Formats: sequence, structure tokens, C-alpha cells
Amino acid sequence: MTLKDSSVDSIVSDVPFGKRHKLSPDLYVEMLAEMWRVTKPQGSIVLLTSKKNLMLKSVQKLNRKLKTKYKYFVNIGGLEAFIFHLQCLKPQ
Repeated sequence: MTLKDSSVDSIVSDVPFGKRHKLSPDLYVEMLAEMWRVTKPQGSIVLLTSKKNLMLKSVQKLNRKLKTKYKYFVNIGGLEAFIFHLQCLKPQ
């Protein structure tokens, strides 16, 4: 089932991360683009990831479709991770 464009208020996800996961850089861009598509204008996307630089670069590649409102450092059992709070920028 495909979600309609701009049909979701918020998305919260634990993105696969850690030493066991070898992630393609394109995966983050594709994931964020799809999340942007289904999220309402000014909606929120909150993601947990250990790939801080990959997330920042991926948000940048989306040409101002997402704004990083906050990023927080967290320690999960000795693994450094980050919580990103993104806001969808699109016309209302």
C-alpha cells in the first residue's frame, strides 16, 4: 500500500545503523525523499542513526526540502548515535 502525498503528520524511525550495517549513501537520500513526499507541510521527521555525516549530506542533497531543527547526541550501550528532528519544507 502506498501512502498519499502529504498524508502523514509525523514520522519517527530507528534507521538501521551500527557496525553490522553497510549502508549505501543513496539509501538515506531515497528514504528521506519518500518521507518528505508523504509528510504534510511543516510536518516532522524524527530519526535515530549513528551516521551523522551521511544524514547531514543526505538532507543537503534534497535541496532545501528538509530543515534540520535539532540534532542530539545519544549513547546507546556504548554506541554513539544521533537523533535528528527534521521539518518538511513545502508549500501549504
